[in-house]
Amino acid sequence: MGCRSVTHIFTTKKFILSLMMFSFWAAFGISPFIVVFLREQKLDSVSIGTILSINSFIGIFGHSVWGTVSDKIKSVKKVFLFCLAACSSTYGILLTARTALAIGVVLAVDTFFRSGVASLLDIWFVGCTGGDDRVSYGSLRLWGSIGFAAVVMFYGRISEGNSVRAIFPYYFFFVLITLVIGSLIKYGGAPPVRTPGVKGQDQGRLFSNSYYVVFVIFIFMISLPNNPSQTFLPNLFEEVGGDMGQYGFMHSVKAFIEVPFFFFGKKLLDRFGSVRIVISAAMIYTLQHFLFSIASTPVQVILTQFLLGPAYSLYLMGMLYYIHELAPEELKTSAQTLASALGNGLSSIVGNFGGGLFIKYIGLRMLYRFGFVSNIVTITLFLLSFRIIGQLKGKRMTGAKEAKL
Repeated sequence: MGCRSVTHIFTTKKFILSLMMFSFWAAFGISPFIVVFLREQKLDSVSIGTILSINSFIGIFGHSVWGTVSDKIKSVKKVFLFCLAACSSTYGILLTARTALAIGVVLAVDTFFRSGVASLLDIWFVGCTGGDDRVSYGSLRLWGSIGFAAVVMFYGRISEGNSVRAIFPYYFFFVLITLVIGSLIKYGGAPPVRTPGVKGQDQGRLFSNSYYVVFVIFIFMISLPNNPSQTFLPNLFEEVGGDMGQYGFMHSVKAFIEVPFFFFGKKLLDRFGSVRIVISAAMIYTLQHFLFSIASTPVQVILTQFLLGPAYSLYLMGMLYYIHELAPEELKTSAQTLASALGNGLSSIVGNFGGGLFIKYIGLRMLYRFGFVSNIVTITLFLLSFRIIGQLKGKRMTGAKEAKL
């Protein structure tokens, strides 16, 4: 293979986007350790749940704000780069915070910027792959999982026997790489073009779509127990006698397990459809809650967490593509950000705050048992909703025909 061929490989769209996805999620490998950082600061489950709940409330506005801004200035890329740079600066300030109030304020500011980063990157890259059969979102996102997996294990090794503060310099390094690559990319940075006359208030059209409304409710109900389940996973891991090396290993392997599901994601979507993919993911989440509720050793917790690999990857792809199918062309960006804000955002507020109180007054294991039952009910109602909406639409059509007669 000649130099020209090698150079061509390293300058292709797929390679550049894959590298950026790798570096972004390598940076975000720090995410599982933020709760560990808060526990290092001697904050209890109620305080942690309250801080994360407030942050989730702020995140709702962040999602909407950054989605609207990207539509207004017609650049997902610029908003993504700005938010990533801003929220990384706040992590630098976080290292100087000492009190619960100071930590809460810094994380609240961080959340405002961070809330839209991952979804903006997804929207940007879905736009980059649109109409290009050579590159799919799943083939890019799998490199994010590889980056996350490789670095989170490294973070676990570093923090074992040391403060979590030791991993922050590596986080800043990967963020810098992401910002440099992102600034060099010249394609796919614009959101779907709005048609003339479409205004912000016309987003209300999304809520006239019964399937979209029901799906947002479904996202909320599934995420309601899933958020505290992951937030307080360090509590469960400590309860069964695990250490930070095992904790990092657990998240690393979980991310590697995502890779084949992202790799074959397009084929799975084409064969089974986005709705079936989402339901399958929700069922895996349900099984995970049950297994967490009975786990008694670090190995059992680790093996159960591995289920998050297929659950997360299938859920993310199914959700993105289903919303993409439901939303009109000029509102696809807003549809994604609204669903994320109202579904994931609201559930984080209720789930994290309620989860902290739940653990204090009822117990950690009961939190997982509640999630198991809640998810079963949610999946059942979601499946029934298709028949109910179909019947209602059929009655409306029949009524309209009779009125004409």
